[in-house]
Amino acid sequence: MEYRLSLVGPKPPVSDILIETLAFAEGRFLSIHPFLDFNGRVARMLLFALLYRLNLPPVQLVPDEKDRQGRIEYLAALSKADNLEWQPLISVWKRRIDKG
Repeated sequence: MEYRLSLVGPKPPVSDILIETLAFAEGRFLSIHPFLDFNGRVARMLLFALLYRLNLPPVQLVPDEKDRQGRIEYLAALSKADNLEWQPLISVWKRRIDKG
């Protein structure tokens, strides 16, 4: 992660490498499930800390309960990330950044 962050710099513009780095951080952390419980909460804290470190505004990390399609797409993207297929999660991050 530190290597990827070194590629984007301390206050990077929003770029493909930045979005890929955020998707990588979320996907890898959630794929290892380091805790018996609270992995999602810890992942959100990690991601908010990364956004803060990169001087980016907070974004909505979990689709709204009413957004059934968004939730399905997000869970499918996480599943693909488990197999190191990053593009769906990168697409999720692009939408998050655009909305933010």
